[in-house]
This record gives sequence, structure tokens and C-alpha cells, in this order.
Amino acid sequence: MKLFHITNGDSAANLLRQAGLDGAVLPWRDVLHEGPVPAELSVAELAELRSRFIASRGWAELEATRRDFATRDAELDRVGASDRVVLWFEQDLYDQLQLIQILDRLADRPVDSLEMIVIGDHPAVESFHGLGQLDPNHLRDLFPQRQPMSSEQLDLARDAWRTFRSPSPQALADLAKGTPELPFLAPALRRHLEQFPSVANGLGRTEHQALAALASGPRRAAELFLDQQEREEAPFLGDSTFWDYLKRLAEGREPLLRIDCKERFGDSRVTLTAAGGRVLRAENDQIELNGIDRWFGGVYLEGHRVRWRWGRTSLTER
Repeated sequence: MKLFHITNGDSAANLLRQAGLDGAVLPWRDVLHEGPVPAELSVAELAELRSRFIASRGWAELEATRRDFATRDAELDRVGASDRVVLWFEQDLYDQLQLIQILDRLADRPVDSLEMIVIGDHPAVESFHGLGQLDPNHLRDLFPQRQPMSSEQLDLARDAWRTFRSPSPQALADLAKGTPELPFLAPALRRHLEQFPSVANGLGRTEHQALAALASGPRRAAELFLDQQEREEAPFLGDSTFWDYLKRLAEGREPLLRIDCKERFGDSRVTLTAAGGRVLRAENDQIELNGIDRWFGGVYLEGHRVRWRWGRTSLTER
């Protein structure tokens, strides 16, 4: 019997190795809340689509991402029926989507071979933003507190992964109302839905927060990112992804932001435009002004009129 640790990226994976725990460590690297994750694709087809998307955003090179996903998927396929898997994840959107993807892949395994540690379950480490910021000693202390998974949790994860990839978000909105078997999943899915264009002004929550932070005057992009993290109940965006949001808001027929240097993140100065101010005050609508061309899991929205909008508490179909 072999032991496998699966976690949310390289930082946490390196710390697990430093902790000296027995077993192989497999980092999972994909920002599933960004870009296409459509249904009806094989594991290999989805990996190719995700690789192309990530490369198109400039977050990594295409061939390197292809190799990374191929290695990751092959290692997961090598997990035998008698092996034990420990899943190390956090409560935020980034991690919860990775978790349900992995559990969907592992759902046919014996349930008593799967164990999980979710950092949000442990108040002693709440002051940390993520597994990657913990000391290896913390990870050694957390390891004995891992919990066995249930068949109900696996069934929910498989259903959630299928629902996240659906071309309609209706079932996802229902699921986001509560997932007792995986308590952090529902708020994560709700946070995903909050990224949909709002009924008020066509901005997703991240976009609205960025504009609101600029209402009092120009700021550095790095400052905006830190402000964004503070506004989140469970921070999930990386700085590269947030930078992508800012650049997108600075494009279109009527840009909502002005960036003095789009090639640099940290020191770039960002200013709210007059159009951005009107959208922030809900006097204009971002989708009507500039349109949209984005995937939200399995949902694709394009054009100047979109079918799905997010209200304060629910999804609206138009």
C-alpha cells in the first residue's frame, strides 16, 4: 500500500515534503474558476483545452502546461485500489473546485482509502491565508486530524463537478444553497456565481470591488490586489488572475479603467474612468457598453445581452 498526498499547488506541496510525511506528494495546479470547463470532454481533452486557455492568458507556456497536466493525470491514474489518498485543501473557491474535480476522478475507489484535511476546519490556523503559508510543523500536527471520507461526500463531489460543467448554471445555484456533506463547497459555489454579471450594472463581484476601491482616487495595482484580498471572506484569486481582470476592464469600446503600463503589475497606476464611475453607480451597464466573452465553468456568455445575471442573492434568467 502506498500513500499519496494531493494538495492545491507547489507551495503547499513543498511544505508537505519538508514536513517529512511518508508518501508521494501531488500538486494540483489549475485555476478552474477562470476559463472554459465544459461538459462532455474526456480527461485528456479537458487537459488540452485548459492548457490552451492558460497559455492564452500568458500565465504559463503551452508545452510546459501540457506536460504538467499529463504528468499530474498519469500520477493520479497510478493510484491503486489498495493505496491511501490524503487530500489537503482550503475552503476557498480555487481549492473547492480542484477538490471536486479530483474526487470525481477518485469516486470509483474504495471510500475507506480516502481521507481529507480542509484547513477551514482548524481554527488554530485560521490566521493564515492558506496551506502554503503554514510551517511544516503545522502540517505534521494536522496530519493526525485527517478525516475519512464518506460515500455521501463522494456522490456530492461527483454531482457538483458535473453541475459546475453544465452549460446552464441553474442547478449550480440550487447546489450553492447548501452542501452539508462538504460544508465549504456551497459558499465557494456561491462565490463563483457572484462572478456572473450583476443585474445592477453588469459587473461581477471582483470587477465591482476593483472599481469601488478606485472611487476615492488612483491606486497602484498591487495595492488594489491587497484590497481585493481583504474584501473576500475566503481569498481565492492570485495576483496574475486579478491583473487579468484589471486589463480586461481597461479594454472595450468604453474602458472602465485606465492603466498606465499594462506590461507591469506591481507599480502600474490604475485610474477609474468616467465610464467606470457611471457603471459603478449603476447608471450604465458594463455588458451593454462593452459586451462579454467569458466562460464560467461550463457556462459561456458572449455579446451585449446575456441570459444569466446574478442578483444580490440569486441567479436571474433573462
